Amino acid sequence: SDILAFHNKRLVEVWKKAGVLPKGYRSLLIPIATDKTSNPKKKPKTLSLVFLGVLKRSQGLDFVLDSADELYKNFPKLVVNVVGPGPDTNYFKKRARKTKLKFKFHGYLSEKDVDKVISSSAIGVAPYVPDPTTVSYFGDPGKIKRYISKGLPVIATNIHEFSSALERENAGALVQYGNVGQLVEAVRKIKGNYVKMSKSAAKLSKKYYYKGVYPKMLEFDD
Repeated sequence: SDILAFHNKRLVEVWKKAGVLPKGYRSLLIPIATDKTSNPKKKPKTLSLVFLGVLKRSQGLDFVLDSADELYKNFPKLVVNVVGPGPDTNYFKKRARKTKLKFKFHGYLSEKDVDKVISSSAIGVAPYVPDPTTVSYFGDPGKIKRYISKGLPVIATNIHEFSSALERENAGALVQYGNVGQLVEAVRKIKGNYVKMSKSAAKLSKKYYYKGVYPKMLEFDD
């Protein structure tokens, strides 16, 4: 294919090394786009995280649960909104019940209700497990794009190529998977610089607005 949608350069390199791609191959990489970007958020009165995605262990929610005691110790009123269904839902609910940190499991929601939960939250989390054998490693982070489109700063592990953009544009913080101290400090950093980082997130989102991204699929000409 001359066009790769929702992938990144890593996949192209894998195919090149495998000899799958012909000589002189060139492609157009189309990232996941954002919808109309919301205005930057004001500093929230209550601190909350939101995790959006399929509830399976490779998505990294275990990292948040492993950090629950420290998060509660530093931010006792913190709430974690978990949006989405998945095969490990009961596993995560059982773990959450053993912590003092408040978790709200919303399950499957309509698109409109997903946006409501994200918009009512303060920080988006995308703590992917850093496993180069997973689909996430070679894909484009849809959940991160959705967070920033609502003006949310993001805490993410450095698994995607897009992760560097979060850090470069001051739209979020990168943490090492499993490093509880880094996660706590990331929340503290964003909390202390919230308005500025929310503006940066909204600005970054505008770079990927779908009306500027998807027409390139039709304009690509060899």
